[in-house]
Amino acid sequence: MYGITLIGVLVILGGVIAYIGDKIGMTVGKKRLTLFGLRPKHTSILVTIITGIVISTLSLTVLTLASQDVRTALFGMEELKTQLVSLARAVDEKDEELEDVQDKYDGLTREIAAKEDRLVDLQHELEELVAERQEYMERLEGKRGELDEARTAIESLSETRDELESRVEELTAQRGELQKQITELTQAKEYYEESLVRVRTEDIIFQPREELASVVIRGGEDERIRSGMRELMEDAMQHSLMRGARPETDGGSPIRLREYELKQTNDILETLDGQEIIVRLVATSNTVRGEPVNVRFELHENKLVFSEGEAIASVTIDGSKSSSEIQNILLSELLLDVNHKAQDRGMLHKSIGGEVGELSPTDFFDIVEEILDREGPVEVTAYAAHDAWTKPPLNIELIISDV
Repeated sequence: MYGITLIGVLVILGGVIAYIGDKIGMTVGKKRLTLFGLRPKHTSILVTIITGIVISTLSLTVLTLASQDVRTALFGMEELKTQLVSLARAVDEKDEELEDVQDKYDGLTREIAAKEDRLVDLQHELEELVAERQEYMERLEGKRGELDEARTAIESLSETRDELESRVEELTAQRGELQKQITELTQAKEYYEESLVRVRTEDIIFQPREELASVVIRGGEDERIRSGMRELMEDAMQHSLMRGARPETDGGSPIRLREYELKQTNDILETLDGQEIIVRLVATSNTVRGEPVNVRFELHENKLVFSEGEAIASVTIDGSKSSSEIQNILLSELLLDVNHKAQDRGMLHKSIGGEVGELSPTDFFDIVEEILDREGPVEVTAYAAHDAWTKPPLNIELIISDV
């Protein structure tokens, strides 16, 4: 809109100037005026030329003032050319870059097409692999079932194997123990064969089941068990040496005990928690002087046999009898009856047929004198002087009463 208005203004302005120039030219021609000494005709021509110049100059001036593009065309053409050249070069560079990008694009397009083809192939392969996987999964489930069955069988076999190994170890231990016992029994057999000859000619210092030593131990207490067993072994060795037993070798023990018996006895005592147990070492066979004593352990619960003051046995004696007759009745009847009743209740003795009732000689002869003094029938009763237990002694007190 701005360009149309400018063109209109230029047309009108050019017409006005042409009209004025024409009027000036006609005036100059009619009046036959001259300029610069020229003829009127030539002067008219000059006015016309000047008018055209004015029109052109005024038009250019208006256009220059009114339009930046006109000013650029008139005065900035060289710079514009330079810019055009620079832009043309830049366009060429961009065209080259565009060609490179186009080449890359074409290459990427071809690569994408190849990738798409490869993707299709991979998709087909994937479908095949999925199908194979499904088949493998089905087979795997079947194998898992077989594996579970195999594991169950293996566990069962492992348990059987463990049981067999445990049994083998147990049997191996038993075999070793039996071999040791066989060796010991063989040695014992040889020893007994040699001893049989000596027994016929030498003194017997211990009989079978004769006690060498005994001790009371409370079961379940490890320290007391060890201390009691140590005391028992020391007492047994000391007693056997005093009786004439001797070790087989210098520095050896005068008693012969199987190793496993000591361990077995300790194990049993540990299980008898809180119970008072009498542990005895007794001879297992006749032992002659100068030989070691073969021994074994005996365990008995230490129970109350007689309470203090309890009557055990009694006998009627005539005080008119002689002193020897009274002594014989007391020993062969009353004290023997006390021993039998004590043993019947479980009281132990140191040897077979040994006595358990104990009475001091002074008390014994005092009773005999008192019976003689009565000079008539009296009843003599044996009482427990104190609580008596399974382990001896049994101290007795004799009381005389009238019949």
